[in-house]
Amino acid sequence: MSLYRWVGLGLVIGAGVETGCANKPDVPGAVANEPVQAPDAERLVVVATDADPTRGEHAADLMGGSRGSTAFVQLDRHGTASMALEREATSEGWVERRLVDGKPNSEATLLRGEGGAVLVVDEVVYDEGVRVEYDPPMVVIPGRLIPGQERRQATRMTVFPIEGGRKPKSSGNLESVVTVVGHEQVRTPAGAMETIHVRQRFVAELSPARVVNTSDRWFARGMGLVAELRKERTTIGGLQIRASGEGWVLGASPDR
Repeated sequence: MSLYRWVGLGLVIGAGVETGCANKPDVPGAVANEPVQAPDAERLVVVATDADPTRGEHAADLMGGSRGSTAFVQLDRHGTASMALEREATSEGWVERRLVDGKPNSEATLLRGEGGAVLVVDEVVYDEGVRVEYDPPMVVIPGRLIPGQERRQATRMTVFPIEGGRKPKSSGNLESVVTVVGHEQVRTPAGAMETIHVRQRFVAELSPARVVNTSDRWFARGMGLVAELRKERTTIGGLQIRASGEGWVLGASPDR
């Protein structure tokens, strides 16, 4: 992922699906029709959780500065890849770019919404060669984050090729649920910090495929994203054709 990344879009968009992919999971050790195991989270240790609903946060305080670059390492202690998250403020929100091992991975356009919520308008996913658009824009961080709060939304996702005009490759309805898990004290390679944990689960119906994506993200006030864990499962007619997961955690203090 980027924050909103759809891994494996190339399998489900267009006219066909890779033959036999149901028997060839992309995650090492995964078995068809069984959920993918989350990456080893040893590089992120949750020390304590506080779900007190009287303690809230504002989304604007969790987006970090107006411009900056943050270095991440894989959550899996055996992972060697690195990711740089670059963010730049615009008049209406932010642009976030991700580079994995120095190569462009994705670019997302974010807006400030009603009540200060953060919404994703679109995202370019370079290795899939697609642009994903959400109409209406999808909430990823509620304006006011109160532990136990749940935000439900229905939107529509359309996938366009980066090159080749505006003819959609695929589209479908999407149901999203954003839950504020609570405040959590965590330890990362960059040190200990106080965070707020947000979980988003969304289901997209991209005929003939159904994609279920769950993302857990930890934000720190004044710093922005400090860790994330994403799992995804794609099925066609109830048969799993793909399972994947990835995780990133702050590897050094952010450059602001």
